[in-house]
Amino acid sequence: MEVYEAIRNRKSIRKFKSGPVPDETITKILQAGTQAPNAFNKEQWEFILIKDRTLQDEITQMRAK
Repeated sequence: MEVYEAIRNRKSIRKFKSGPVPDETITKILQAGTQAPNAFNKEQWEFILIKDRTLQDEITQMRAK
């Protein structure tokens, strides 16, 4: 897909499924994320994956304060 076409046809998602995301999908997303450019490729990417909904809610509440 051409970049212009991808940008032009992008969609904003407003509703999300409540079920778990398959590990294969997570792996693909993380692999794509590591391919994104950064400042002169000097900064290593760091991703934090949280699958525990309770922990995710706690972090959200802490950040809101």
